[in-house]
Amino acid sequence: MISNSISLSQKLPPPFDGYIELKERIYNPGDTITGKVHLELKKKLCCDILTVKLYGSARVFFTETLTSRKPGVLTENRAYEQEIIFVDKELALWTAPKTDKKVVQPSIDDIARMARSTSIRPMLPKPAALEGIDSGSYNFDFSFSLPELEQYTSFDSRGAAGCVRYFILLQATRDGMVAFKKKHLFPVVVPVYLGENPRASESSEVTECCNFAKGIVTAKISLKKKGFVPGELVEGHIEIQNGSKESIKTASLRIVQNTDAISKRPEVEIKSTSFETSGVGLPIHKVSSGQTYTYPIQYYIPAIVPNFEIPACMKVDYNLVLTLGRDRNHINRGFLTLKVPIFIGTHPTTIRGPGKVRPEEYHSMVPSAPPAYFEDGFHSVFSAYLPSYSEAVGG
Repeated sequence: MISNSISLSQKLPPPFDGYIELKERIYNPGDTITGKVHLELKKKLCCDILTVKLYGSARVFFTETLTSRKPGVLTENRAYEQEIIFVDKELALWTAPKTDKKVVQPSIDDIARMARSTSIRPMLPKPAALEGIDSGSYNFDFSFSLPELEQYTSFDSRGAAGCVRYFILLQATRDGMVAFKKKHLFPVVVPVYLGENPRASESSEVTECCNFAKGIVTAKISLKKKGFVPGELVEGHIEIQNGSKESIKTASLRIVQNTDAISKRPEVEIKSTSFETSGVGLPIHKVSSGQTYTYPIQYYIPAIVPNFEIPACMKVDYNLVLTLGRDRNHINRGFLTLKVPIFIGTHPTTIRGPGKVRPEEYHSMVPSAPPAYFEDGFHSVFSAYLPSYSEAVGG
């Protein structure tokens, strides 16, 4: 009896299943996207056509709570959105053979009659009499050419009001109705050569002060350059002058990703959000009162997408942020914060464009992945692990 109840509660496998397999994991603008569609049909899939579509767009969507103008209603939610399509291509994988059978279109009278509760429903044709793909396993090859111009890096960040997504959509339709569909997201990365940005090679020095009743605290960040790629070490140093009467116990260094999303409907509105990556803390236990402490930055750029801007739609940039505090339980809520704008790219400042490498030590300078912070003598102040580059660009 128990075994029968367990078997009845188990979810039955779907009659149609499939997946999309791509040759590469990451694509660049202008690449040719080749792949296969694998179908597993346990029964006949009744459809007129089986298509696969390449689609890419930037979409903005967010809601705001506004004061309502309706009587008796205090607030209302208003949705803002915008979508810019970068690529939309479709390819037919299978088409039902043409027949001489005419499709009878129902008249207005027929629709009104069938809408009555007392009407007699006509008998539906059996699946064997309909066009479609018989049960079994099938493989279909497809190929698309990704446009080279007006493409942007895939982007999907936690809490952001906008995203950039590319995907392959498999659809089986019958009389305009979707009988089966499957979607496969994949990342697109637009190369960003930091060597072509003069500001990325510039050094930077930011100093901030915080006055207390008894003393002053001064912090300074010095960077040799402002352009980096994922996995690269941030070269520079931090100086903390503690002129107050209390010790400084935390110095949280991390990257903050800023996203500005612009809507077009129902009106133009800007939504700004930020996301903080993992970071590193103070190398020593504390900076005592009256002490000046200087230490090199031992922070590796995590897997984040490059800076980009879609005109009148979306903008993503980064700041290297240092926060000083006295409470180890709230490391990002200190009394002094320094921000340094930085640039993230796919190729370091040593490369000015395709095939234009300057020094020979490029490959030794940029590691394949950042090392664990505990192996470098510094402790991470966050419990979250760094995502992989494919996860960062894939959303």
